[in-house]
Amino acid sequence: LLSRRCLLLPDPDDAPVTLGDTAYRIKRIDAPAASGLALRILSLLLGGRGSLLAQLVCRWLMNRNGTSRLRRLAGQIIRQRSTQSLTYPMVRLSQERHAEHERLAGSAEEVRKRPCKYNSVLDFHAAYKSGAATPSAVLERVLAAIDRFPAELRVFSGLADRGELRQAAAESGMRYAQGLPLSLFDGVPMAFKDMVSIAGLNTTCGTHSAHGRGLAAEDEVVVARLRQAGALVMGLNVMTEFGVTPLGYSLHSRAPVNAYDPRRYSGGSSSGTAVGAALG
Repeated sequence: LLSRRCLLLPDPDDAPVTLGDTAYRIKRIDAPAASGLALRILSLLLGGRGSLLAQLVCRWLMNRNGTSRLRRLAGQIIRQRSTQSLTYPMVRLSQERHAEHERLAGSAEEVRKRPCKYNSVLDFHAAYKSGAATPSAVLERVLAAIDRFPAELRVFSGLADRGELRQAAAESGMRYAQGLPLSLFDGVPMAFKDMVSIAGLNTTCGTHSAHGRGLAAEDEVVVARLRQAGALVMGLNVMTEFGVTPLGYSLHSRAPVNAYDPRRYSGGSSSGTAVGAALG
């Protein structure tokens, strides 16, 4: 145990790490599972936090699993915050501030000022049937909104071919004109979390596009059935990387922020879907 690793020195063979670098460098870690008698012995060894043996074992395990790299990243965060403010920092609240937040949340009123009017599937269906709107007109408004919103409100990680969408919308409009819509979903724009396969799009599960599944050959069942029902399959929504964080911000997409307040997170992991719905 009395080695450089035990003394919590950085691994000299560790590759340098840079804050904000999204590249993957997969490295095998040594984190054996313990159960039964082995787990009991390990618990006894590590149970006394004040003992030298417990500290050495913990530090040895931490170093074997790259803790030094996390420490270097933390150091970069501290240095960056000393020279410039982070765009979306995570802040650990004091007990007093946490209690204040809980009080404000408990007394909060329903949000009444929304970015735009919300329309349900039934709203679209009724408008199409009455002739108050057409699938093509609605699609153009959606595409214009996608182009208009700033980068920090990016909600799509992959967008379907616009020509194919316009063709599908036109066909839907013809069905409504004939009084023969396929279903309530006919002509309604639909988007899906970036963990669902859509033909022609690369599902990434919120990670870098190079690590995605590649262009899907066919739709997943839920997408296929909605497409058969006439829905306009717009594409894939941004999500947090592998869905492992509740913050909602995607490092790879650099978005989305909160639809109501760009200084705040949207929450996640289905952040693109939530923000897209909030923006109408």
